[in-house]
Amino acid sequence: MDSLVITADSLRLANDSLNFFMQVLPEIKQQLCILKPLIIGLSFMLLVDFLTGIRKAKHLGEKINSKGFRRTISKMNDYCLAIVSSQVFTWMFDLDFTLSYYVALFICGIELKSVYENVSQTTGVNIIGYFKGFIPTPKDLMKKPGKDTEPK
Repeated sequence: MDSLVITADSLRLANDSLNFFMQVLPEIKQQLCILKPLIIGLSFMLLVDFLTGIRKAKHLGEKINSKGFRRTISKMNDYCLAIVSSQVFTWMFDLDFTLSYYVALFICGIELKSVYENVSQTTGVNIIGYFKGFIPTPKDLMKKPGKDTEPK
């Protein structure tokens, strides 16, 4: 078996690498703090999805097992990796916009859709249909003031 030989040069290289890492660490920490609100918001969305999923499973009489819990943890890992990776991509290519915000928005959209499906299956209420009456359509916004749009 070959013996491990530690030379002065290898020790110096290891020491220089460690010193560089310790100098860069505060900058990395500061840059990653940008992502903290995104990850907290995403964690909240995952929690809501998890809770509505459990409620849906109980409502449908499905057995609640560890697969659902594992899926939630796996999704959190994947989503955090996507957000951090998109932030690194932003830094690497010096983009004028923060890609991680758009990735987080897309992921939140996925989770909102999942919550919508869970609630709709549990309650039978079409949430989007319920709120549609409160949100004006582009056609409504383009109407000129007249008899039908004036307040009574």
